[in-house]
Amino acid sequence: MPLLLLLVAAVGRDVPVASAAEFAAALKAARPGDTIRLAPGTYRGVFDAANLQGTAESPITIAGDPKQPAVLVGRNTGLKLSAVAHVTVRDLVIDGFADNGLNIDDAGRFDRPSHHVTLQNIRVLGPAGGGNRDGIKLSGVTDSAVLGCVVDRWGGGGSGLDMVGCHRVVVAGCKFTRGGFNGVQAKGGSSQVRVVRCRFEDAGERAVQAGGATGLDFFRPPLASVPAGKRSECRDFVVEGCAISGSEAAVACCSADGVTVRLNTVYRPGKYFLRILEEQTAAGFVPCRGGVVEGNVVVFRSDNWAEGGVNIGGKVDARSFRFARNVWYCEDAPGRSAPTLPTAEADGLVGVDPLLAAAGSGDFGLKPGSPATGRGVGGFVEK
Repeated sequence: MPLLLLLVAAVGRDVPVASAAEFAAALKAARPGDTIRLAPGTYRGVFDAANLQGTAESPITIAGDPKQPAVLVGRNTGLKLSAVAHVTVRDLVIDGFADNGLNIDDAGRFDRPSHHVTLQNIRVLGPAGGGNRDGIKLSGVTDSAVLGCVVDRWGGGGSGLDMVGCHRVVVAGCKFTRGGFNGVQAKGGSSQVRVVRCRFEDAGERAVQAGGATGLDFFRPPLASVPAGKRSECRDFVVEGCAISGSEAAVACCSADGVTVRLNTVYRPGKYFLRILEEQTAAGFVPCRGGVVEGNVVVFRSDNWAEGGVNIGGKVDARSFRFARNVWYCEDAPGRSAPTLPTAEADGLVGVDPLLAAAGSGDFGLKPGSPATGRGVGGFVEK
């Protein structure tokens, strides 16, 4: 192939679309290096695509206008991509769906995950009501990122962002509000998931959940490849630098192995700061274990606080959780600030007002001279 043609192939095409039919056609014809640009407007239809295979040098991009994002209104799912690699989706609004808002999966080929997917500046406006409907659903996705996205409302039994069998995923700078069951969840054998600098406002019963109770046929990798005694719903999960307000529990560890909860600010949870549970009942799974809980600021009220703020279920290894440098403050009764922890805490601060900047208006930073300096979201510095 002549050099000029090689260069054109590497750069890819700019593909403008302005109708649902044009968008559907562009998805089917996309090749490495293409950028599909959606003009402002509302797109109604079925937007599914499989085998979009970009490369590290020439990813495939699906993009709206950052100032006037296109609105996708899908019949069931707003946008569904299966068996994809090196794909970026950005600057879109997804609204009016009946199932999941944005769905990325591996097309059921558990040995060939979708990978290097970036979701950026996407706003998902979910349906109210019940049902296991997720704002964003990732199944069998690795080495990917969810950045600056907003999910507002999702099904009562669903998640703002649900990850099943996902590995090496970063969720950063996102916001989850008015949700169903949980805001962010990683389960089904997921590992190395990091949730950082996110905001959760009334984001379901459990704002952040590491683990769950996945059907055994949906684990990635398949459970048959994981020795008994090393199986878990989720491993190496980190939530840090996040602001969490409302929700019955800020963080839930469910059949998880190794969860780090660091430098978050939790404001007025409904009952608990933390739940340690064993919800996967199949044989061969490790007990929920290995938590590190440090440097968090927890501000609560006595009438919305149960079991000392930490709920411990049966068949867990709660003694393997470590607590250090957390701040515990009961607004209406400072003398009742002491939490009930499964192990002794190192360097905790109990019953001292951390002086949040303006929690009532959503500013969870610290005022000058705060005794909690260096802890909570104000103490988080990206490495």
